Amino acid sequence: MELVAEKAAIEQLQSEYAFSQRRACGLLLVAAGTFRYQSGRNDEPLRSRLVQLARERPRFGYRRLHVLLQRDGTRVSHKRLHRVYRECGLMIRRRIPGWDVSRLFGGRT
Repeated sequence: MELVAEKAAIEQLQSEYAFSQRRACGLLLVAAGTFRYQSGRNDEPLRSRLVQLARERPRFGYRRLHVLLQRDGTRVSHKRLHRVYRECGLMIRRRIPGWDVSRLFGGRT
């Protein structure tokens, strides 16, 4: 079960059956610390700037966008940038090697 679904199930057990947080976590085999954890990560400024750059240059991948962000003075790790890039759905389509439009028309383009 995914963590979001597990958290929802624990909250449901707490509200419907008046279980304590610890008991609800124990029934679903989830550590109470995992349930209580709140991420302090805020990617919103990076996300908005990344989307803006990707719209200006749609054929740039995350690596080239990373260079542009570095030039602007934004320090961000390539791993974090790639994760945010994927979450935003900005993956550019890869060209299929060996595929040629002229094949559709019998060599006439």
